[in-house]
Amino acid sequence: MNPGRFHRSLFVTPLCFLFGVVVFLSPWTPAWADNVLVFPQLVAGGSYISFVSLMDEDFNTPVAGTLFVYNPDGTPRSIAIDGQPTGSQFPVTIPAGGTTVLSTTAGGTLTVGMAKFVSNIPAGGVIRFSFPGGQVGVLESPREFFASIPLTTNNGNDTGIAIANAGSTPVNLRLAYADGNGNVVQTVDPAALNPLPVNGQVSMFAEQFGLTQAANQSTGSIQIQTKGQGGFNALALLLNGGLLSTTAVVQGVSGMIDVYQFQGSYTGSFHNATTSTDSPATAQMATVRPTSGVIFFLTTDLAAFHQTGSAFFGFIGTYSTNAFSAVATSGGGQDTMTLTANPDGTMSMIGTFTKAGSILTSLNCTGLAHPEQITANCVAGFNNGASNNLTMTLNHTDQ
Repeated sequence: MNPGRFHRSLFVTPLCFLFGVVVFLSPWTPAWADNVLVFPQLVAGGSYISFVSLMDEDFNTPVAGTLFVYNPDGTPRSIAIDGQPTGSQFPVTIPAGGTTVLSTTAGGTLTVGMAKFVSNIPAGGVIRFSFPGGQVGVLESPREFFASIPLTTNNGNDTGIAIANAGSTPVNLRLAYADGNGNVVQTVDPAALNPLPVNGQVSMFAEQFGLTQAANQSTGSIQIQTKGQGGFNALALLLNGGLLSTTAVVQGVSGMIDVYQFQGSYTGSFHNATTSTDSPATAQMATVRPTSGVIFFLTTDLAAFHQTGSAFFGFIGTYSTNAFSAVATSGGGQDTMTLTANPDGTMSMIGTFTKAGSILTSLNCTGLAHPEQITANCVAGFNNGASNNLTMTLNHTDQ
């Protein structure tokens, strides 16, 4: 059998591989555990053997967990491991500070899917695929909201992507090809990724996903973007002349923001650099697609602003595919805050406060808005004429 055709078969088809604005929302709480390792691709059968190495990162406590294996459609997948009877889940105990290796059994039908290891305490892991003529090691994949993969599709190269959904709900994904100058040339919403079911997995090459304009390119990237709630785990592979290797998955890189990626919850703080005071802050964002509406809640205590109590900002506005603007008001319009995020990721939050008795008179923030983190430098003005410098940091809780 031609090695190149054999390796390409792993990707041939999806089956082979301060203000009261009252708005009532159903809060989205990410269902994600810290003690989960996700491997977006596990190959078994044929002449392939997958070695799953699991390591205890705590030299004081053994790890107890289970390795789960799934088909591309998210259903449990039966395979043989270490000569044991076939099954879709395998209990694993790792000695304190030790390593446990499980290997699939060669022979039978070649199958591809995803695997995840769920344990009582955090662990580390890697899968090594061994096949005639070579082997490749793949680290576990972190949860992403959007990510970029370097593209090489010329001189006999082809870039493949395995994408898995280890979350608790289906996820919808968009792929974009950006050229070497950062221009988004083509976007696609592959049927196989819309939706990608729970524990589902898809493995294909760039052109097979529909990115036809990404053919014969020596540079550029493929961007994986979530549309709405949920995340994904990704693995990038490079095929050349029948030889398979892994390549990078770069977290949080995108030519443009996608407003859907911001949905969900954030936690962080306002830090007053002048007084070295912190105010814990939380935020939540949702979109109302039928009306292109966006809702952004921001709550913080007021210690960093020289006040007691807490403030609630309820922003309501509109969005386009890659930008949004929203306003929060109170006090009969005397207090106003405007939040804007631009296509290039720059953002601003500008507030004026004229209501009687307010210590704070203005808040001007500028920074960067990315789905995994929103950061800004702020200047707070006070009614005595003083001003303080603050930094705002909000981290996506599912990132």
